[in-house]
Amino acid sequence: MNISPCAPHRTRRAQPWIVALAALLAFASGGRDAAGAPAQTPVPAVRVLVVPFESDATLARTYWIGEGAAVLVADDLAAGGVSAMTREQWARALDELHLPAAMPLTRATLIRVGTLFGATHLVFGGVTIDGSDIAVRARPLSLSEGIPLAEIAEKGAITDLFAVCQRVAGRVAAAVGGGDGASDRPAPAGPPLDAFEAYVKGLLAQAPESRRLLLRQAVEKAPGYARAQLALWAVEMQLAQPEAALQAANAVPAASALSREARFAAARSLIDLMRYDEAYSKLWSLADERFDAAVLNNLGVIQIRRAPTPQTGTPAYYFTKATEQDGDDPDLFFNLGYAYALDRNAEAAVYWLREAVRRDAADGDAHYVLAAALHAFGATAEAARERELARRLSARYEEAERRSAASEQVPRGLERLKETLEPLHTARFDRAVIDATQREQKEMATFYVERARRLSAEGRNGEALAELRRALFVVPYHVEALLLSARVDLRLGQARDAVDTARIALWTQESAEAHLVLAEALLEAKDTPAARAEAERALALDPASADAKALLARIDAARAR
Repeated sequence: MNISPCAPHRTRRAQPWIVALAALLAFASGGRDAAGAPAQTPVPAVRVLVVPFESDATLARTYWIGEGAAVLVADDLAAGGVSAMTREQWARALDELHLPAAMPLTRATLIRVGTLFGATHLVFGGVTIDGSDIAVRARPLSLSEGIPLAEIAEKGAITDLFAVCQRVAGRVAAAVGGGDGASDRPAPAGPPLDAFEAYVKGLLAQAPESRRLLLRQAVEKAPGYARAQLALWAVEMQLAQPEAALQAANAVPAASALSREARFAAARSLIDLMRYDEAYSKLWSLADERFDAAVLNNLGVIQIRRAPTPQTGTPAYYFTKATEQDGDDPDLFFNLGYAYALDRNAEAAVYWLREAVRRDAADGDAHYVLAAALHAFGATAEAARERELARRLSARYEEAERRSAASEQVPRGLERLKETLEPLHTARFDRAVIDATQREQKEMATFYVERARRLSAEGRNGEALAELRRALFVVPYHVEALLLSARVDLRLGQARDAVDTARIALWTQESAEAHLVLAEALLEAKDTPAARAEAERALALDPASADAKALLARIDAARAR
């Protein structure tokens, strides 16, 4: 089956190594286009993770101050032009890694988090209070060199906490080689200190109801405090109170630097309230200013949930634009394929859903919808394998698997909303997590493939196929496993299965070997013209291939008969 995308802006599939190289170059260059530039070793941009500072956690007066100082230093670094992980990103990172937010982490764990996030430097620190005075210490650590830099210390009155942290941020920026010298700017006009204290305590509270209470106190003390309003929005959404969340987002002043985030948050609440026309208008105003993947994605979700018109655009249009903005996020590719599946465009659905599982092979929903699209396209063998994989990956599909009619339909309600405007950092972080967590899976798959090779060499093809199925369950698009599986299928007389498997391998990674295996399978399936075309392609990729030449001779001999 030769699947091609329906979106006109992409006429051919990018090979995996090209995708990986492009992501690496974009990461190293901060997303700038390097076309035409001379080849050089990329220098990673400075990216800082400010770890919550140490403080006396046993005292009610100071338990929050270490977290608060880290928030201020990170914000001041960002204001000075240094890429710094926000407190919200830090919380998401811990959640992704299943790390406790309320417990101190070892330095080794923090270094791992920083590495996964793509940080070049960590900043550790501490805060001490003596009467009405405060001292803030910070020490940057270069992750590339593994050594700490000189300690930075600033003192002042507690009432001058914002200015003290700004001076620390300016010196950190100078130490790590980024920014514009935050310490030279005028002292920031932050919220009242008691409002900031309530805000930080709200971030630290474990129970959602306690967080809401403290954050409400913060906004009561400082009604225009944008960060507190957005944090309150998040907890109201967590508590399934979209109307209250909408009020919190709308309370962010239009002149605030966080106004764009607030408008996005308000639109997100409107979607939950099923006020789709209002949400669409608000998101479209954001897209009219600047394309963000998250904005475009949520516009597409709205179009799925309401009847689109020629004036408002199809869901696939918005998801296509979203993937152009962020080529790493598997959710965007899932939504694009899902939209095509709901629109009964099986060919496009198969293409984009495969792009989704390429980015996240453990996505049960993507495999399940892909199975439905493959079934609609007529590829029943591939559809059955995808359904089985979906069932293994997600328990909710076990019941659907027992109901064959349901498993052939595209489920409703699987579209994925974005909760934040910052998908690039999340995507890079998610990819690092996936790479780290799947390393052992890849090693296990290689182990199964090697066992299958030995069994196949001994003529134990049935046992070899079982080992290959284990390998493909662990890593669904393992090229070596797919090619060997196709060869074993041929030995077992399962030519059509061999054709399907070889085509998946060829889609995953084009090579002379893959074309050659597909040609052999097609020849066994009595499709001589297609077999010859694949053998010729194999020879074009590897002109010295004796196997390709021999196969072409066999094909010509078969045609002569």
